[in-house]
Amino acid sequence: MQTSHQQDPAAAALAHTPEASADPTTAPGGDGEISAVSLRRPLVGRNALVRGAEALSYHVARVTALLSLLMAVAMIGSLLLQVFFRYVLNDPLAWTDEAAIFCFAWTTLLLASIGVRERTHVRFTFVIEIVPRRLAAVFDLVMMALITAFGVVFIFTGQELVDLVWDNLSPAVHYPLQYLYLSIPIVGALFVLHAGTNVLIGVGRTPAAEPVR
Repeated sequence: MQTSHQQDPAAAALAHTPEASADPTTAPGGDGEISAVSLRRPLVGRNALVRGAEALSYHVARVTALLSLLMAVAMIGSLLLQVFFRYVLNDPLAWTDEAAIFCFAWTTLLLASIGVRERTHVRFTFVIEIVPRRLAAVFDLVMMALITAFGVVFIFTGQELVDLVWDNLSPAVHYPLQYLYLSIPIVGALFVLHAGTNVLIGVGRTPAAEPVR
Protein backbone atom coordinates (compact mmCIF):
# COMPACT_ATOMS: atom_id res chain seq x y z
CA MET A 1 0.00 0.00 0.00
CA GLN A 2 1.25 3.43 -0.72
CA THR A 3 -0.08 6.95 -0.85
CA SER A 4 -0.27 9.06 -3.95
CA HIS A 5 2.31 11.56 -2.69
CA GLN A 6 4.53 9.88 -5.27
CA GLN A 7 3.97 10.52 -8.93
CA ASP A 8 0.47 9.32 -9.77
CA PRO A 9 0.55 7.06 -12.86
CA ALA A 10 -3.03 8.02 -13.64
CA ALA A 11 -2.34 11.74 -13.40
CA ALA A 12 0.77 11.29 -15.57
CA ALA A 13 -1.18 9.47 -18.26
CA LEU A 14 -1.90 12.63 -20.22
CA ALA A 15 0.77 14.82 -18.67
CA HIS A 16 2.20 15.83 -22.03
CA THR A 17 -1.04 16.97 -23.64
CA PRO A 18 -1.06 20.55 -25.04
CA GLU A 19 -3.47 21.65 -22.32
CA ALA A 20 -1.23 20.25 -19.63
CA SER A 21 1.75 22.28 -20.82
CA ALA A 22 -0.22 25.48 -21.42
CA ASP A 23 0.80 26.92 -18.06
CA PRO A 24 4.49 26.80 -17.04
CA THR A 25 3.61 26.94 -13.34
CA THR A 26 3.42 23.19 -12.85
CA ALA A 27 3.39 21.31 -9.58
CA PRO A 28 6.76 20.84 -7.86
CA GLY A 29 8.71 18.06 -9.48
CA GLY A 30 7.08 18.50 -12.89
CA ASP A 31 5.58 15.96 -15.24
CA GLY A 32 2.33 15.65 -13.31
CA GLU A 33 3.79 15.04 -9.86
CA ILE A 34 1.23 15.75 -7.15
CA SER A 35 2.36 18.10 -4.43
CA ALA A 36 1.36 17.94 -0.78
CA VAL A 37 0.46 21.64 -1.11
CA SER A 38 -3.11 22.41 -2.13
CA LEU A 39 -2.96 23.63 -5.72
CA ARG A 40 -5.12 25.86 -7.90
CA ARG A 41 -5.79 24.37 -11.33
CA PRO A 42 -6.42 27.22 -13.81
CA LEU A 43 -7.76 24.86 -16.55
CA VAL A 44 -7.03 27.20 -19.43
CA GLY A 45 -9.42 26.64 -22.32
CA ARG A 46 -11.96 24.59 -20.38
CA ASN A 47 -15.63 25.57 -20.28
CA ALA A 48 -17.23 27.74 -17.59
CA LEU A 49 -18.82 24.77 -15.78
CA VAL A 50 -15.49 23.01 -15.25
CA ARG A 51 -13.65 26.20 -14.26
CA GLY A 52 -16.47 27.20 -11.90
CA ALA A 53 -16.50 23.78 -10.23
CA GLU A 54 -12.72 23.94 -9.81
CA ALA A 55 -12.86 27.44 -8.29
CA LEU A 56 -15.54 26.35 -5.82
CA SER A 57 -13.62 23.17 -4.95
CA TYR A 58 -10.41 25.13 -4.41
CA HIS A 59 -11.89 27.78 -2.13
CA VAL A 60 -13.88 25.23 -0.14
CA ALA A 61 -10.69 23.17 0.30
CA ARG A 62 -8.88 26.23 1.69
CA VAL A 63 -11.63 26.86 4.24
CA THR A 64 -11.67 23.15 5.09
CA ALA A 65 -7.91 23.17 5.68
CA LEU A 66 -8.23 26.15 8.05
CA LEU A 67 -11.04 24.48 10.01
CA SER A 68 -9.02 21.27 10.20
CA LEU A 69 -6.06 23.18 11.60
CA LEU A 70 -8.20 24.84 14.27
CA MET A 71 -9.80 21.51 15.19
CA ALA A 72 -6.39 19.80 15.43
CA VAL A 73 -5.04 22.57 17.68
CA ALA A 74 -8.11 22.30 19.93
CA MET A 75 -7.75 18.52 20.09
CA ILE A 76 -4.09 18.65 21.07
CA GLY A 77 -4.77 21.44 23.55
CA SER A 78 -7.54 19.49 25.29
CA LEU A 79 -5.34 16.40 25.58
CA LEU A 80 -2.46 18.43 27.03
CA LEU A 81 -4.83 20.01 29.52
CA GLN A 82 -6.01 16.57 30.59
CA VAL A 83 -2.44 15.38 31.12
CA PHE A 84 -1.56 18.49 33.12
CA PHE A 85 -4.62 18.40 35.36
CA ARG A 86 -4.50 14.63 35.86
CA TYR A 87 -0.78 14.10 36.53
CA VAL A 88 0.36 17.49 37.80
CA LEU A 89 -2.63 18.83 39.70
CA ASN A 90 -4.18 15.41 40.39
CA ASP A 91 -7.57 16.87 39.45
CA PRO A 92 -8.65 15.42 36.07
CA LEU A 93 -11.09 17.36 33.91
CA ALA A 94 -14.36 15.78 32.80
CA TRP A 95 -14.73 17.46 29.42
CA THR A 96 -11.34 17.09 27.73
CA ASP A 97 -11.78 13.53 26.41
CA GLU A 98 -15.09 14.32 24.74
CA ALA A 99 -13.70 17.53 23.29
CA ALA A 100 -10.74 15.62 21.85
CA ILE A 101 -13.03 12.97 20.32
CA PHE A 102 -15.25 15.66 18.80
CA CYS A 103 -12.29 17.50 17.26
CA PHE A 104 -10.64 14.27 16.11
CA ALA A 105 -13.76 13.11 14.25
CA TRP A 106 -14.19 16.42 12.45
CA THR A 107 -10.47 16.81 11.68
CA THR A 108 -10.15 13.30 10.22
CA LEU A 109 -13.18 13.61 7.97
CA LEU A 110 -12.40 17.15 6.80
CA LEU A 111 -8.83 16.20 5.88
CA ALA A 112 -10.15 13.13 4.07
CA SER A 113 -12.16 15.42 1.80
CA ILE A 114 -9.01 17.39 0.94
CA GLY A 115 -7.24 14.10 0.22
CA VAL A 116 -9.95 13.32 -2.32
CA ARG A 117 -9.41 16.63 -4.10
CA GLU A 118 -5.62 16.29 -4.16
CA ARG A 119 -5.67 12.50 -4.80
CA THR A 120 -3.51 11.96 -1.69
CA HIS A 121 -5.85 9.43 -0.10
CA VAL A 122 -4.42 6.02 0.77
CA ARG A 123 -5.10 3.41 -1.91
CA PHE A 124 -3.79 0.23 -3.49
CA THR A 125 -1.89 1.06 -6.68
CA PHE A 126 -0.63 -2.33 -7.83
CA VAL A 127 -3.28 -2.51 -10.59
CA ILE A 128 -2.71 0.89 -12.18
CA GLU A 129 1.06 0.33 -12.04
CA ILE A 130 0.89 -2.72 -14.31
CA VAL A 131 -1.63 -1.51 -16.89
CA PRO A 132 -1.04 1.01 -19.72
CA ARG A 133 -1.18 4.64 -18.68
CA ARG A 134 -4.35 5.37 -20.64
CA LEU A 135 -6.13 2.49 -18.92
CA ALA A 136 -4.77 3.63 -15.55
CA ALA A 137 -6.33 7.04 -16.25
CA VAL A 138 -9.67 5.37 -16.87
CA PHE A 139 -9.36 3.42 -13.62
CA ASP A 140 -8.65 6.63 -11.74
CA LEU A 141 -11.65 8.33 -13.32
CA VAL A 142 -13.88 5.41 -12.31
CA MET A 143 -12.50 5.60 -8.78
CA MET A 144 -13.38 9.30 -8.56
CA ALA A 145 -16.89 8.52 -9.79
CA LEU A 146 -17.24 5.85 -7.10
CA ILE A 147 -16.04 8.30 -4.44
CA THR A 148 -18.67 10.75 -5.66
CA ALA A 149 -21.33 8.05 -5.24
CA PHE A 150 -19.91 7.22 -1.80
CA GLY A 151 -20.27 10.88 -0.86
CA VAL A 152 -23.95 10.77 -1.81
CA VAL A 153 -24.40 7.74 0.47
CA PHE A 154 -22.61 9.66 3.23
CA ILE A 155 -25.05 12.54 2.87
CA PHE A 156 -28.18 10.43 3.25
CA THR A 157 -26.94 8.00 5.91
CA GLY A 158 -25.31 10.83 7.84
CA GLN A 159 -28.56 12.77 7.85
CA GLU A 160 -30.34 9.70 9.20
CA LEU A 161 -27.81 9.49 12.04
CA VAL A 162 -28.24 13.17 12.81
CA ASP A 163 -32.01 12.69 13.02
CA LEU A 164 -31.52 9.62 15.21
CA VAL A 165 -29.42 11.41 17.84
CA TRP A 166 -31.31 14.69 17.66
CA ASP A 167 -31.77 16.24 21.12
CA ASN A 168 -29.43 13.64 22.69
CA LEU A 169 -26.61 15.07 24.78
CA SER A 170 -23.05 13.87 25.28
CA PRO A 171 -22.41 12.25 28.70
CA ALA A 172 -19.83 14.68 30.12
CA VAL A 173 -20.00 17.98 28.25
CA HIS A 174 -23.73 17.72 27.43
CA TYR A 175 -23.36 19.25 23.98
CA PRO A 176 -25.99 18.17 21.39
CA LEU A 177 -24.73 15.00 19.73
CA GLN A 178 -26.07 16.07 16.34
CA TYR A 179 -23.12 18.47 16.15
CA LEU A 180 -20.78 15.47 16.14
CA TYR A 181 -22.72 13.40 13.62
CA LEU A 182 -23.32 16.41 11.39
CA SER A 183 -19.75 15.90 10.22
CA ILE A 184 -20.86 12.87 8.16
CA PRO A 185 -23.35 14.52 5.76
CA ILE A 186 -21.20 17.64 5.48
CA VAL A 187 -18.10 15.65 4.55
CA GLY A 188 -20.24 13.58 2.18
CA ALA A 189 -21.12 16.81 0.38
CA LEU A 190 -17.40 17.70 0.26
CA PHE A 191 -16.63 14.29 -1.27
CA VAL A 192 -19.25 14.92 -3.95
CA LEU A 193 -17.83 18.38 -4.66
CA HIS A 194 -14.16 17.43 -4.88
CA ALA A 195 -14.46 14.02 -6.52
CA GLY A 196 -17.16 15.30 -8.87
CA THR A 197 -14.88 18.17 -9.86
CA ASN A 198 -12.08 15.72 -10.60
CA VAL A 199 -14.47 13.73 -12.78
CA LEU A 200 -15.46 16.88 -14.69
CA ILE A 201 -11.84 17.89 -15.18
CA GLY A 202 -10.78 14.46 -16.35
CA VAL A 203 -7.75 12.48 -15.28
CA GLY A 204 -4.38 13.67 -16.51
CA ARG A 205 -5.57 17.09 -17.64
CA THR A 206 -4.66 19.01 -14.48
CA PRO A 207 -0.88 19.07 -13.85
CA ALA A 208 -0.80 22.83 -14.46
CA ALA A 209 -1.35 24.54 -11.14
CA GLU A 210 -0.69 27.62 -9.09
CA PRO A 211 0.47 27.53 -5.46
CA VAL A 212 -2.08 28.51 -2.84
CA ARG A 213 -1.90 32.20 -2.02
